[in-house]
Amino acid sequence: RVASYLVNTAANTASDKTLHYAMSVGISNIGDPEPPVSPRRAAERFSPLAENEIALNQWTADHLSAKIGDQIRLDYYQRQPNGDLREVPSQPFRVARILPMTGLGADPSLTPKYKGFTDVDTVSDWHAPEGITIRKDWISKEDEDYWKKYKAAPKLFISSEAAHKLWSGPFGELTSLRIPADQAKPFAEALLKEIDPATMGLTFRPIKAEQLAATSGSTDFAGLFIGFSFFLIVAALLLVAMLFRLNVEQRARQFGLLASLGFAPKSLRRMALLEGLLIAVVGSALGLLGAIAYTWLMMAGLRTWWVGAVGTTAMHLHVVSLTLVFGFLASIIAAALAILWAVWRIGRTPAASLLAGAWAIEPVGQTFLSASSLCKAATAGRGLRASIANLQSQVGNSTVIAALSLLSGLSMLAAAMAKKMSPETGFLGGGTLLLIAGLSFLTARLRPRRAASHGPSNSVTTLSIHNATRHRARSVLTAGLIAFATFALVTVAALRGAAPEDTGLKSSGAGGFRLMLQSDIPLTGDLNTPAGRKLLGIDDPAAPIWSKAAFTPLRRWHGEDISCLNLTKPGSPTILSVPPSLIQRNAFHVVDAAPKSPANKWELLTTPTDKDAIPVFADDEVAKYILHLKLGDTISITDQTGTPRQLVLVGTLAGSIFQGELLMGEANFQKLFPSQSGAGVVLIDVAAADVDTVAQALSSELGDFSVTVDRTADVLAMYKNVQNTYMATFQVLGSLGLLLGTVGLAVVLLRGLIERKSELAMLAAIGFRRADRLRLVLAENIMLLLLGLGVGAACAIVAVLPTLFQSARHVHIIQTLLTLAGVLAAGLLSLTLAVYFGNRRISPADLRSE
Repeated sequence: RVASYLVNTAANTASDKTLHYAMSVGISNIGDPEPPVSPRRAAERFSPLAENEIALNQWTADHLSAKIGDQIRLDYYQRQPNGDLREVPSQPFRVARILPMTGLGADPSLTPKYKGFTDVDTVSDWHAPEGITIRKDWISKEDEDYWKKYKAAPKLFISSEAAHKLWSGPFGELTSLRIPADQAKPFAEALLKEIDPATMGLTFRPIKAEQLAATSGSTDFAGLFIGFSFFLIVAALLLVAMLFRLNVEQRARQFGLLASLGFAPKSLRRMALLEGLLIAVVGSALGLLGAIAYTWLMMAGLRTWWVGAVGTTAMHLHVVSLTLVFGFLASIIAAALAILWAVWRIGRTPAASLLAGAWAIEPVGQTFLSASSLCKAATAGRGLRASIANLQSQVGNSTVIAALSLLSGLSMLAAAMAKKMSPETGFLGGGTLLLIAGLSFLTARLRPRRAASHGPSNSVTTLSIHNATRHRARSVLTAGLIAFATFALVTVAALRGAAPEDTGLKSSGAGGFRLMLQSDIPLTGDLNTPAGRKLLGIDDPAAPIWSKAAFTPLRRWHGEDISCLNLTKPGSPTILSVPPSLIQRNAFHVVDAAPKSPANKWELLTTPTDKDAIPVFADDEVAKYILHLKLGDTISITDQTGTPRQLVLVGTLAGSIFQGELLMGEANFQKLFPSQSGAGVVLIDVAAADVDTVAQALSSELGDFSVTVDRTADVLAMYKNVQNTYMATFQVLGSLGLLLGTVGLAVVLLRGLIERKSELAMLAAIGFRRADRLRLVLAENIMLLLLGLGVGAACAIVAVLPTLFQSARHVHIIQTLLTLAGVLAAGLLSLTLAVYFGNRRISPADLRSE
């Protein structure tokens, strides 16, 4: 076993003579070239050196005037943990042997080939590695003559044990193995059978299988789109149901005539349903074409406008036939259910009411709830069940549904905030229940009442509000359209990422570091010290600019990017080491951490785990949406030696600059990746006024290391931009919902105006001005618009609370208010245009039909 090392100085303490730049080797066995005279003598000659013994070749012994028994001291460079080189002395070695200048004593093959060293013609031509300075005045003519004749043949020999203590480090200690010639073939055969490639840093990976697995992506965007489209789908179903209901209402007399002629209720429903399904089939087929066009536009947007979020232009439309079939069938089924609800009352309405065309007008009655009525019901012997039935009859089914939905929705949201269920489940389930509660409560409030219950109408506006209760289902559906569209838009607006906060704050996503340096070639020098900066080749290591910044180096094991910038599914994450200084800093915002955590949650990275796994931190959103990990979950990796390892998630950070990496304690990092020397990432704490100066200095001085120096604010903004791009795609879905809502408002209003032309003609006949008639219709629908807007916005804000709470976000007030203003403006515009075009012509014939 041979370990070669360059010694700066070898000194003979007896003669005070020195030798510079001598190649030395630690060797496990050093033989004597003279033939043995006896077996005992042979064993002595081939015995290894002791730890305190040294052998010199004859040239070195002459140069140092050394003889057997003299003491030789070695001075050599030792690399420190921060990457600096420091010259240290060894303990004195006793000269045990002097080797002739043949065989082992003059063998250049003991030194491995090293570019810029073993391949040059003279010692003066050596190209020393970074941090080592070759003093020309230390090189003598004798050194040059030795180099010309023997090249890098070692001059000094010590035992393997002594070399291990002096020179071993993270890069290993052996430079070669020497095998006797007669044993070479058997050794090679045995080595091939026994050697583990991982022990030499080699690992074998199924690249094709990994790439195929990665194409599945880290996040199921289909699920996300369906989730955000849920409210759009509901709005579309409401519009279908409302339009078909209006169609049925307009044809009530036709259905009444058919019922009078003997058509059974089942036949009337089937007739209306088949007619609606025929339209639904045509609409679904057109919808498939629209879906393909919409997806093509989304892909075009990701290749152009939003390319910064995905980092690639290799995104194209891929149509799956089975998906189209599922979408087509689902659309027809959903439309059939909506149409069935719209036509269900046909069979339950008397033919006379249908013939009169008044089937959709709900009966007017006065209802109230009092304590005396409940007491009477109880004392009459009807029991609790009868009391509940009486309560339900007086309060109404809508109020009961509203109360139950409200309690269930708030319970789901509370469970999500308490981390008993995922925020996504709480958002979808709780938000849906809250919308149902709001619309059910609105249904209860729009129950028709007699005039005595609310007094006479003293204004056109009051009359219009009371008029909304005549067609309660139509009014609720109209408000529901706007509510669902508002819910989707306000949710996206509330969850959009805001501009990064002050990165100088320790609680920010940058932990108080304003600059972040990343180096393709690890930095082995400490930027905090002049010696370290000199080692890195900085021209003026003592320049005042360096005292304006504090540097925190982090070692890096290069794996895959695990941030949202990576569209594929990561298999082997990039890992950063967390030094003790960063743990003591106690910066960043730790959103989640293991139970019974210390006050400084960063100390969890140095605390052994019950699962005998390595503790790590991750960004909160990366853990949830990319790695799909919860606290206590483990992830498998392979360390530098090819050994399988388990990492356990013990904490997460909120919106941090470490969204592309996992964080591991430095001691554990060195165990898993022992040869990973130098810093791949450096965090820089610098005053805001010096950011540009320090960044420019680092970029220019460390260009040879292929460094990039970024503002941490820009890094956070880059990640926020990706999130906001996805939110923008979801906002498009919300905009489609708003389009449905506003178009639905306009269509329903136009249909209502056509239906109520006789009423408007009567109002004109008794003296109502045209402006009053317009205000009467407009006020009724504006009220429904405002109700839908309020219900949708309130439910959205409450529904996103678990997500905001667990991700340490805040509701973006300005964005939300602008969204609400946009919804209101779109609704008012559609209503105004519908009233204007639908109320232009009123003839005497309209009055005669009243």
